Amino acid sequence: MLPHTRSHTHTERELNRVLCVAGIQGPVIHAQASDRVVVHFKNLASQPYSISPVGVSYWKQSEGAGYEDATSSQEKEDDAVAPGGYYKYVWDINPNDGPTLGDPECLTYSYSSQVDTVQDFNSGLIGALMLLYRVNRTESCCQLCCSRRLKNMFCVGWLFGMFVGLTMCQGRDHVFWHLIGMETSPEIHSIQFQDHTLQFRWDGGPRKGDSQKKTRTGKGQIALLRVHDTNDADTTLPPLSLCSSQLLSEYFPRGPHQLGHEYKKVVYVEYTDQTFTTRKSPVKRLLGPLLRGQIVFKNLASRPFNIYPNGLTKISPLRKTGNEGEKDLRSLAVPPNGTYGYMWKLTAEDGPLERDPQCLTRLYQSTINPERDVATGLVGPLLICKKDSMDTRGRLVGPDKVKQLMFAVFDENKSWNINDNIQKYSRDPSMVNPTDPDFYNSNVIYNVNGIMFNGQMIQLCKDDVTFWHLANVGTQSDFVSVYFTGNPFMRDNVYESVLTLFPMSGETVTMETELIGYPATPFIRLLINGKLSFIRLLISSSTPNCSLPRERRRGMRKFLTEYKKVVFRAYSERDFQIPVTRGELQEHLGLMGPIIKAEINDLLTVTFKNMASRPYSLHLHGVYDKTQGDGWTQTQWGSSRAGVAGVPGEAVQPGEVRVYTWRITRKQGPTAAEFDCKAGAYYSTQNKVKDLHSGLIGPLVICKPGTLHPQLNLQPNLQEYALLFHTFDETKSWYLDENIRQYCIPPCQARRDDPWFQLSNKFAAINGYVAETLPGLMVGQHQQVRWHLLNVGGDGEYHTAHFHGLPFSIHKEQEHRMGVYNLYPGVFGTVEMRPATVGTWMVECTVGEHQLAGMRAKLLVYNPRK
Repeated sequence: MLPHTRSHTHTERELNRVLCVAGIQGPVIHAQASDRVVVHFKNLASQPYSISPVGVSYWKQSEGAGYEDATSSQEKEDDAVAPGGYYKYVWDINPNDGPTLGDPECLTYSYSSQVDTVQDFNSGLIGALMLLYRVNRTESCCQLCCSRRLKNMFCVGWLFGMFVGLTMCQGRDHVFWHLIGMETSPEIHSIQFQDHTLQFRWDGGPRKGDSQKKTRTGKGQIALLRVHDTNDADTTLPPLSLCSSQLLSEYFPRGPHQLGHEYKKVVYVEYTDQTFTTRKSPVKRLLGPLLRGQIVFKNLASRPFNIYPNGLTKISPLRKTGNEGEKDLRSLAVPPNGTYGYMWKLTAEDGPLERDPQCLTRLYQSTINPERDVATGLVGPLLICKKDSMDTRGRLVGPDKVKQLMFAVFDENKSWNINDNIQKYSRDPSMVNPTDPDFYNSNVIYNVNGIMFNGQMIQLCKDDVTFWHLANVGTQSDFVSVYFTGNPFMRDNVYESVLTLFPMSGETVTMETELIGYPATPFIRLLINGKLSFIRLLISSSTPNCSLPRERRRGMRKFLTEYKKVVFRAYSERDFQIPVTRGELQEHLGLMGPIIKAEINDLLTVTFKNMASRPYSLHLHGVYDKTQGDGWTQTQWGSSRAGVAGVPGEAVQPGEVRVYTWRITRKQGPTAAEFDCKAGAYYSTQNKVKDLHSGLIGPLVICKPGTLHPQLNLQPNLQEYALLFHTFDETKSWYLDENIRQYCIPPCQARRDDPWFQLSNKFAAINGYVAETLPGLMVGQHQQVRWHLLNVGGDGEYHTAHFHGLPFSIHKEQEHRMGVYNLYPGVFGTVEMRPATVGTWMVECTVGEHQLAGMRAKLLVYNPRK
């Protein structure tokens, strides 16, 4: 890298960086809000490349990304720098782009080449961008980021433990880890700091993080690691006797598995004492017991295992034997019939901080071969609680109920017992091919606490305060989205209905049950501010809006020219004769249904008519009222055509009308610290996957009381948009056969097992539009804009929303600045911005494959004074 210099003027500071394309990670660029960052870029590679940052503002001639944005040829020179070429990028960072008072001292972003997102990244073009506090806090921030006592660490592309330079002093150094997750296909990375815990600052104060830190796409997170000395105060609890024992696990009830529904497993079992003769609980279960304190472990299985906790910093032998393997207990195997004692000391570094829940949820497991040991069944929950939170009998003080849910994907193909299971449970072991895809998939077991298909009933009482300890276990699952229907939980002082659990991690959330119900299936409701909303299902023909032929990116050429869809649409009267016209404020909704808006304490009503050719339903995500089935009767409407009261979860047949009513509670809307309105969604749940891919989805917005104009149903002085990031898979639509018959050009050569057929029937879209064709995204410069971001995808589909050159904020207890918003399935986010720079800007998912496949739209920022 060539030398870089720094120059100053009276009004601005230029940070001149001279970069050349080399290495796995580029140099770290440090900047402050209000800085002018000048990057002198010379391309010494053999392909055209660029530099495009995330999280900061810039002008069009320094964006580093090419698309049709109505700029001149001179303003497009930054889009791709040819081999041997040179370009000077200038990023004028807006004063409001920097960290807020609720953010860490430095925001972690990235920069990369955007000529071809997938190929450029996989070629190695990625670097870190650090955005510090603005000028009035420069001194403290520089001390934080540059002090000799503090270290900033990045992982930059080394493999198999070859990363050098991670050396720090015990008990002295504070280390700030800047973690950036970047990928070209959907991936989640769980990063573990063995024998250390992390703190991360969020919502105005530090919180304790798992030793496994999750990184997402585009935007980094900062985690504080302190290597503590041996003088910390600790708490030692009475010893527990634990063994690994073989049992026959029945994934109840019977499922479609070729080996039946029983599998040989190895599990952790707690005994009353170290004689290992009497089980503490006679119930045989797959989930290991809840642990704390000293552990005496006996291996009653047929191969070596051990037990090791995640989230504790002091793990030592109960009695040292001089074994060389004791230096790394994570790798120390306990042989069959062997016994080994562990001392787990709970230090102040391990426990919850002031802003954390009463107890942290962690996991323990066998770590001799982590993937295969966990698949075999050796895993269990570990609670780390605040001081004085337990009574003398080890029970938590405070909550009425404590519930544990372990969401697991056990890949029985990787179990140590797979051969035994084949021999015992297959009809003809000689005919089993373990590499056959159907056989493999049939032995991937999705379960909750070792039970499948709603086999476990959890009972709670109204007004109970319940602590939920939830964990995601599995060698195959990326992450799990847990949806609590009816009663929202509180996390980070915000009410939510969906919790995202990352691989081999746990979370603790609190729930105060208010609503009574026994929902056999998900259910439904909607309305608008005491007014009535009439929604009808319509069938429409959709023509995919592909890019120009010269921009034929991967996945853009589709198998059919048109596709039949079913959509939600609004009508002005209950006779469903006059549709509500979509104006410029609703044009951007595209395939989605109308925005349903309500305020807390509103009585919500919707009249739903099904004009499609098959039964559908209507489900309001996160909203449930035990009275919602008591919809108004026909006579109250004064017309027999008005429809009958809707029953939650019940299918509405073609031509039928249903009326739903319910009241929005405070827990279903935004808290006092959040923005005035909060995003949600409504959809059909008769077959959620097929219904969604057929087109049935719409946005829901719940606001604080007094927010919306009583007649216009809008919030004054604010622009509002809803964006659905979703890959529509037409092979999962109810209308696939009809689409092939009607739109496949003769001679039709559709073969459903053909990979090209599968790929060419997928649309990576925003509101159902692909490749910058979504209309209606126009916002005024410096005007307040609120974006409701939605993702209801499945199969591990997650998206990362990025607005080029337009940072935004979220609001929980305090405001937080962001450049990328992570959308996991069932997660809805509301962000706000005041666009500072006019021009046409890209809105996209930064996951490379999704971006190239068409999950892009264009946003026009105009000057309202012209």
